[in-house]
Amino acid sequence: MKLLIIYSLLIVSSFSFAVELRPYEATYSITRDGKKTGEQITRLTRTGKDSWRIEDHIAGTNGLASFIGFNRTEITDFTQERGQFQTTKHTMQQEAAFSKKQYQFTWNEVLNQFEIQYKDQKVSYTPKNETIISTQLMPLLLSLAACEQQQKLELNVLKNKQPRTYHFIIEKQPQNTAKRIYEENINKSTQMWFDDKRQCLSVKQIHKDNDEPVIETQLIDFNWL
Repeated sequence: MKLLIIYSLLIVSSFSFAVELRPYEATYSITRDGKKTGEQITRLTRTGKDSWRIEDHIAGTNGLASFIGFNRTEITDFTQERGQFQTTKHTMQQEAAFSKKQYQFTWNEVLNQFEIQYKDQKVSYTPKNETIISTQLMPLLLSLAACEQQQKLELNVLKNKQPRTYHFIIEKQPQNTAKRIYEENINKSTQMWFDDKRQCLSVKQIHKDNDEPVIETQLIDFNWL
């Protein structure tokens, strides 16, 4: 019951932010159980008056991730008009050893639906009065919410063939952080830290999953573009 009450407080069908986006490039070090496994480069660029692109490239640089040649690239095109975000296209490509994964969805403005390519399937999803985003946009939207001192945020993320809802609590003190709310029977935790001086950029993330090694992502380089 407690969880349901918390969720009811977080439900929103859309969101908007007054903070203006600014292009940047950030490099993160990824560690697993304290040992470096790779690096992530995130780049946010403007592609038009109200159009943007965010790119993430993750490469295995140490240990097993380097040995199997792990590489993952994600690109999301989106629009931001009057504070409203609209995802228009998302692609993901991942390679490791002899394994390859691909995923893509595109917004069809004529049919008002997302056209999804998942594995060997082509399906569609029509939003039901909710704002749909890609996984890539979560850190960006959380940072904007943190800058505006919002206390909670619900994000509907399109994964595989259907959207999945993520709930977050944002805390200003003692540090500017966001914590994901999991269901009570799930033994996971995810927390992000933001830098107030750099448009509340995500500077660190720690993810714990049951007894698995802790995954930490730490900012090591940053430049405005």
